[in-house]
Amino acid sequence: MLCLVFQLDRARYALDARHALAVLPYLPLQPVPQAPPAVAGLFHYRGQPVPALDFAQLTCGRPARDWLSTRIIIIQLSTAAGPPRLTGLIAEQATSTLQCDPAQFTEPVPGVARAPYLGPVRWDEHGPLQLLHPEHLLAPATRAALGTGVDVEG
Repeated sequence: MLCLVFQLDRARYALDARHALAVLPYLPLQPVPQAPPAVAGLFHYRGQPVPALDFAQLTCGRPARDWLSTRIIIIQLSTAAGPPRLTGLIAEQATSTLQCDPAQFTEPVPGVARAPYLGPVRWDEHGPLQLLHPEHLLAPATRAALGTGVDVEG
C-alpha cells in the first residue's frame, strides 16, 4: 500500500494514497459562517466549491500552520444524501510517501477509546505512524450538512 505521510507536531499520520484524488498547495480559503472550527473554509477545485477540513484543528484544537509543506489533500467523503463529496484535508508537513505492507499496522492499545478517524499504527525507525480512516473524519450531522448545502453547525 502506498501512503501519503504527514506530520502534526511530533505525531506522524498516513493516508492510503487510494483515498487521495489530488494533492494541492495550501490555498486561500473562503470562511464558512457558523461552521465548526475543523471546517476551515471553501476553495474552488475544477469549477466547484470544496470544503476544507483542518486536520490540526480537528486533532489538536489549533489551526494548521501556513507552511510551504502544508497541503490540501483532495479526498471523497460519503454524504447522508447523494453522491460522495469532494473534500480537502489540510495536512501539515505533507511532503512524503511510503510504501508499506498493511499487515504492519496494528491496533495501538486495544480497548482504549480514540477518535474514530484514527486507525492502526505502524512502528519504524522514526517512531509510530498512524493510519487515518477518512470516512470517519466528520460527525454524521456535519457530514450531512456539507453534503446538502445546509449551514454547517458544530
